[in-house]
Amino acid sequence: MKRYVAITFLANVLFGLIPVYWKLLGDTSTSYILAQRILWSVPFTLLIVALSGNLPKLKAAVHNKKALLLTILAGLVITGNWYLYIWAVNSGMVMETSIAYFIAPLVVFLLGVTFFREKFRANEMAGVCLAAAGIVIYTLWMGIVPLVPLGLALSFSVYGALKKAAGLEPAVSLTLEMTVLLPFTLIYLGMTSFGPEGALTGASPLKIVLLIGTGVISALPLWLYSFGVKGLPFSLVGVLQYAWPTTSLLLSVLAFGEPLTLSKLVCFLFIWAGLGVFSLSWLPSARLSGSRHNASHSAG
Repeated sequence: MKRYVAITFLANVLFGLIPVYWKLLGDTSTSYILAQRILWSVPFTLLIVALSGNLPKLKAAVHNKKALLLTILAGLVITGNWYLYIWAVNSGMVMETSIAYFIAPLVVFLLGVTFFREKFRANEMAGVCLAAAGIVIYTLWMGIVPLVPLGLALSFSVYGALKKAAGLEPAVSLTLEMTVLLPFTLIYLGMTSFGPEGALTGASPLKIVLLIGTGVISALPLWLYSFGVKGLPFSLVGVLQYAWPTTSLLLSVLAFGEPLTLSKLVCFLFIWAGLGVFSLSWLPSARLSGSRHNASHSAG
């Protein structure tokens, strides 16, 4: 048990630390970083699929029309999520991304109730309402709708719902998603990488290594997470998942110097209260059902 806890916790911390990596590529356009991430995710996720013995599942998925269609849709959604996340980080909004991934489990819950007809408890709905109140208060206080947190939370949750409906292993699904997008990515990279104003023209060896490494930072935490959650109950996985946005929040304040304004603090307090109330049902439901959390995970 302890090993699985450590691995799952490490995976979530790595997800939370990803903004540091995007900051290192801050002088590169968001579109170009995204394209390189898609390109290099393919070989690394393929390696994970091979090492985990899931190549037969990957081949079967290609011939499953329903799963393939859902995977294509998931690929388009996660591409939008990745773009928004990278742009937000390099625009000095790491704190906004942490808000997104604190409320994402609650959005997933709403999608489960709405589209998968899942049953819910009163405390779960109360938790969602508390978090929603935090967003509403922030919107009224600041006079602007927090589009980045809402966009990230919604796209990530829709992505998870599509993957749940497809029913594929996380690494298999991500490999398919990136492979489908690869032809368009290669065309874009071919048009923008070279020439007098190409993104790689005059690029340092370090920058090239960092661009190739975008595939590693996409695949490694995913593999660790997929391995770790197999040995843990749903309730514990849910708690450990908050290490991701907590890490990002600490980064935003301590490393990047983003201000934790009173409006944001109030918003966080409502969201944390909502998560606390929402989480009350996890322990009893986990004990009764003995269920395992098999959700798909893909960081921004």
